[in-house]
Amino acid sequence: MYQNLKYDNDDVVDVMPNSDACVPTNDYLILRSTTEVVIQRYVFPVQFFLGFFGNTINLVVLLSRGMRSEVTNILLSVMAFADLGLICAMLPGSLASFPIAYQSSAFRWYFYKTKLYFHTLANFFSAVSTWLILVVSIERFAGIRSPMGARHRWNFSIAVVVIIVIFLLSSLVTSWRIFAYDVLIYTICNGTQIIGHTGMANYSWIEKSTYASVYLKYGQLVQLISTVIIPIFAVAVLNVPLICFMRNRNAINNIRKTRNNFTNRRPRSNSDFCIMQRQERKVTATVLAIVTCFTLTNAPALVPVIMLTCGVKISDTNYSMAAHISNSIVVTGKVLNFLLFCTSSAHFRRKLLTICETIIYRIKGQTPKKRSVSMYRPMVQFEQSSRRRCNELFFKIFKILLKL
Repeated sequence: MYQNLKYDNDDVVDVMPNSDACVPTNDYLILRSTTEVVIQRYVFPVQFFLGFFGNTINLVVLLSRGMRSEVTNILLSVMAFADLGLICAMLPGSLASFPIAYQSSAFRWYFYKTKLYFHTLANFFSAVSTWLILVVSIERFAGIRSPMGARHRWNFSIAVVVIIVIFLLSSLVTSWRIFAYDVLIYTICNGTQIIGHTGMANYSWIEKSTYASVYLKYGQLVQLISTVIIPIFAVAVLNVPLICFMRNRNAINNIRKTRNNFTNRRPRSNSDFCIMQRQERKVTATVLAIVTCFTLTNAPALVPVIMLTCGVKISDTNYSMAAHISNSIVVTGKVLNFLLFCTSSAHFRRKLLTICETIIYRIKGQTPKKRSVSMYRPMVQFEQSSRRRCNELFFKIFKILLKL
C-alpha cells in the first residue's frame, strides 16, 4: 500500500513556519501530486462504494445463521472486515483532495495529526487481507485434496489461532512507520492557515536501542517482502498444483467413464461424471481467476521499488505517479475479493437472496415464505447456464494466452 510513497513534500511552499506570510489559495493544498488528486477524487470514491457495499454484504451473509459455522466462511468474513478497514483507513486521503476539506483548518489539523496512523492502519489491513487470501487458498486446497481429512485438521479453534497470528505479525511488519516518521504542524498567516511536513523522526530511545534501529532501517523492506513478494509466489505455487490436480482427476474420470460405457455398467454414471466435471471446472476457473487477479493487482507494488533500485530519486514525478497508481491497483484487487471469493458461489447467492427477501417481508410486516426445491430450480438453471457461458469464455481466453 503506502510503502512506496514519499514523505518529504507534504506542503512545498516558500513560506517560513510560524510566519505572518500567507499561502495563495491555489497552493493551499494537501495533496501535491496531480496523479494523486485524480485518483483520490475520482477513482477512490468508486472503489470505496463498491468495496464498502460488497464487503458489507459479505459480512451479513457469511455471519448469518448456517454460514458462520464453516471455517472457510470465518476466514472470508475476517478478510471482508480487513478490506472494509482498508478502504475506511484510506478515506481521509480521499477527502483531502476536495476543496471543502483541504481549505478547512480543522480538517487539515486532524489530517496531519492522524496521517501516519491511518497510513499504518491501511498497510495493516492490507497485510491481513493478503495473508488471509493465502490461508483460504490453503484451506480450499486441503479440502479438495482430502475432504474428510480437511474437516479434522481445520476447526474453529485453529482458525481463531491462525487469525490471531496473522493480526500480530501484520501489526509487527507494518508499525515501523509510526516510529520512523513524524509530522510537524505549523500555523502561518497569523494563525489562519495550517501546513504540515512529514520527515524522519528523531527519538533518543531509538538511537540507544540497536533492535529499534534495525527494525526501522529494514522495516520497509521486510514489509514489502512479507506482504507482496512472498504472498504472490505462495498463492501461485499453492494454486498451480491444485489446478494440475483437478486436471488429472478430470482425466481419471474420463477414463472411468469410457470403461463404464464399454462394459455397459452403471447407466447413470454419465450424468454423475458430467456433474462432477462441471463442478471441477467451476473450481478450476475460480482458482485461475483468484491467482490471476491477485498477481496482477499486487505485482505493480514492486514497480516503485524497482525504480528506486535503478536510480530514480524519490522526489521524481515519475516515481510519485508509479507509487500512487500501484496503490490504486492494490485497492482494486481488495475490492474484487468480494466477487472472487463470495459471489462466485451459488450457495452464497441463494443465501443472499433469502436474506433480502426476509428483510423485505419484515419491512412489510409479513411472514417470510419458505422456499421449496421447485422454487429454486429456475434460478439454479439460470445460474448454471450463465456460469457455463462464462466458464467457456474464460477457458477460451486462457487457451489463447497459453498459445501466445
